[in-house]
Amino acid sequence: MGTLTGFLLVFREPEVPGSILQMFQAGLGVGERVLIACSQMAVVANVDHKHVAMALGIWGTFLSIAVDIGSTTATAIWTNALPRILNDNLPLPPGAAKNLTSELLGSWEKQKEYPRGNPIRDAVVAAYWAAQDYVVFQLHASCSWISDVYLCGRTSI
Repeated sequence: MGTLTGFLLVFREPEVPGSILQMFQAGLGVGERVLIACSQMAVVANVDHKHVAMALGIWGTFLSIAVDIGSTTATAIWTNALPRILNDNLPLPPGAAKNLTSELLGSWEKQKEYPRGNPIRDAVVAAYWAAQDYVVFQLHASCSWISDVYLCGRTSI
């Protein structure tokens, strides 16, 4: 999965066709589901039959905690990085840019008022791409960290 998130880092440009990004996202989804199924089997294989429900409940609890940590991190990146990046990219004086930033982030319709090719629309697109790069980088770093911890924790290979 780390390789697929690495490809997302490379191909995260506005000029890249959406189908390529969809292919990598689908690959990530399949890989995630395979890892979830394997981890469930590993949990079930290590407990007696009478403890399967409890073990899967504990496994599900830790999975939910991990998902919540990822969602919280992504939300923090979006809510902190996107307004700052958009404010920096808008081709306006700082005071006017700050007012327009809050308007643009508050309304999808306001963003679509500006036609493609307009400097303000381009600034919005660039800000979304840059913020998404932060999120993908965080995903890639956390996937790499988790696999490194797993591999380093093994005593025999």
